Amino acid sequence: MKDIKRHLFILFFFVILIFNLERLDFQDVSIVNFRPYFYFLIIVNLLLMLVWPPLQKTPVYILLSLWGAIYISLWLYFSRGRALTENVQITVLEFLFLEATVWLLHSLVDKVGKTELMVNTLVLGIFPGRVMTMEAAAVWIKNEMNRGRRHNRPLSVVVLDPQNLDLDADSALLRQFQRDVLKQFVLARLGQIISDQVRQTDMIIRGEDDKFIVLMPDTDKGSSSITTARILNEIQARSGSSVRFGIASFPQDALTFEELVHRATVNLSSPGDMVPEISPAVTFSSSVASSNEKVSSKS
Repeated sequence: MKDIKRHLFILFFFVILIFNLERLDFQDVSIVNFRPYFYFLIIVNLLLMLVWPPLQKTPVYILLSLWGAIYISLWLYFSRGRALTENVQITVLEFLFLEATVWLLHSLVDKVGKTELMVNTLVLGIFPGRVMTMEAAAVWIKNEMNRGRRHNRPLSVVVLDPQNLDLDADSALLRQFQRDVLKQFVLARLGQIISDQVRQTDMIIRGEDDKFIVLMPDTDKGSSSITTARILNEIQARSGSSVRFGIASFPQDALTFEELVHRATVNLSSPGDMVPEISPAVTFSSSVASSNEKVSSKS
């Protein structure tokens, strides 16, 4: 955390310095006059690195080469018709400042990414489960969809959307970091609970916006509704979290996994909106009924 704050302070100070160097005058004469496209490149670099994940994973030397090539191309374009040696000091200074900004920003993003990975690894170690990323589950999803089409077998997708993860915190950087860590603990705990309630053949995927996607092979909508009710009941009992749910089944609702997830997401509703025929699964009035339903869903 200290490294992140130090990198953030250095980057902030450096950017402030760049945008205020022109204010340094000597005898009412400006010493440094940066070109407009230099400021444009600085701003674009900051925005792209912060909002575009693929750029964050790009090696720093490739980024340095890329932004350096862009700067040189713009310099050659705007310097046409003039001597290339004109204001060469400013050109060198702009080039070095741009490269330094790229390096500092990449270092900051890299530190944040490593910290997030460390937190997630720690959380998963405390709350073990079977939650997979979408990338890791891609091959399994493709195989199950192909098997369902080839053998005309049902398949259901359940989307679970936790609702009360906005934990109270002020806007300070440290408080925000603590809030993010606690949020990851809550999500990991929910993933563990879901893992305990589904079959070994079911896949649990961590989707976008903190959603969980449960892929249930050989399961129609009725059976998946019973399992979903048990999951919601267990989450409420063990964590007190509120979770919205949506269910879509192959082939009646959609024919591809992406369409199933989209349809289930569109159909998100609260547990109180469950249809009457599966409401007993939500109440779990007796432990015998709960056990029978669990055996039925796992068979």
